[in-house]
Amino acid sequence: KLFRFLKISLMIILTTIILFTYLNVIGVVAGIGFWFLPMTFGLLLIPTIVMVVKSFKDNLPGFKN
Repeated sequence: KLFRFLKISLMIILTTIILFTYLNVIGVVAGIGFWFLPMTFGLLLIPTIVMVVKSFKDNLPGFKN
């Protein structure tokens, strides 16, 4: 599940980079925007952190779900 979500996230990130590059060239916008960096961190780091925490919980002795 994690790799599928990360592939979709990377596709969204690359698509927005290509879109805003094109819009910047034709003069519609000036730059990617301030929201791009938080969106990128959210799409890549949050699912990764969640999966790492789940994996640590699964490997703890005495912890049962």
